[in-house]
Amino acid sequence: MMARPILNTAKTDLFPGLHPAVAEAGRFRPADARSVREMLTRLSRPWLAAQSAGRPVDNSLLTPNGYPLEFNFSSRSDDICYTAEPGLPDDSPARKRQYIRRFAPDFDPETYPLLKALSVAPDQRYGHWISFRHQYGMVGCKVYQEVPVSGRPLVRSALGAEFPEFTGPALEPMLIGVMPGKPGLMEFYYRASAPSPAGLHRLFKAGNASGQLSFALNCLGYLASQPAASVLNRLRLGVSLRAAPGKTPEITLFVHAAQLFPDNRQAAGIILDLAGQLGGQMPLYERLSRQFEEGPAYPAHGMISLKFDPPGKVEVGVGVVGNVKVGM
Repeated sequence: MMARPILNTAKTDLFPGLHPAVAEAGRFRPADARSVREMLTRLSRPWLAAQSAGRPVDNSLLTPNGYPLEFNFSSRSDDICYTAEPGLPDDSPARKRQYIRRFAPDFDPETYPLLKALSVAPDQRYGHWISFRHQYGMVGCKVYQEVPVSGRPLVRSALGAEFPEFTGPALEPMLIGVMPGKPGLMEFYYRASAPSPAGLHRLFKAGNASGQLSFALNCLGYLASQPAASVLNRLRLGVSLRAAPGKTPEITLFVHAAQLFPDNRQAAGIILDLAGQLGGQMPLYERLSRQFEEGPAYPAHGMISLKFDPPGKVEVGVGVVGNVKVGM
């Protein structure tokens, strides 16, 4: 088992490990430098207070090394994005919702009956996460709600009429995502226990992207350095559905980086290469990943994603723990 990073307890306005990435993001996008630092400073306050009191903060289920924040990069967007623990990893779901409303006053569980029902389930492990997107002065957020085992029938029932492809036993609902201020837009995240070409075809068809299945398998094969025909035999996949009124649903595949790459350096090389081959680029991720040449002694990458749009576009995404060092 790989060792977790040692957290520095020096007094600071940002949680230990965030300074290098925040500075690099500010150099990359000066227009958003202030808002990024201010938001991360606010997120850091409960983590720093807990750390000073000797409470654990590096036990988050969000990232592979327990860090309470990860940066999210996309080959089709240079927005600065990250996902974080709202409060402490072991806070109750109710306490996390209170904290979320400090950042998103428009967030009201009453607006989302499914989220409200899930939020009171007793078997939640982490409850909520929150993500932010900085886009040239604009800041958007998304709230995630865990789907515990007891809540899976609720999600399947909610989707049964419109998206029956997502209600079978082979798909385990894991998360839902909502955007405060956009009540008609929802995201549903699943774990595919035994992915098969036939099963994926049904899911892609729901997003009017069934013609991209072969290409999807090729992309997975490239990431895994395996033949496309057999790549599903060794991977555990996640899949998400993004649904909005009047719009074609968006389908995204997810896979844990630990299933694909032996180390962070190889992960960065293959991810950047695939993004380039698909006509995209990830300049901030490329700058931050330079330190992988020396490599931290823990897995820095979380989920790798492939989003398929009906016109045939593919977007590569990757999550990276927030306490990455910046190479020279």
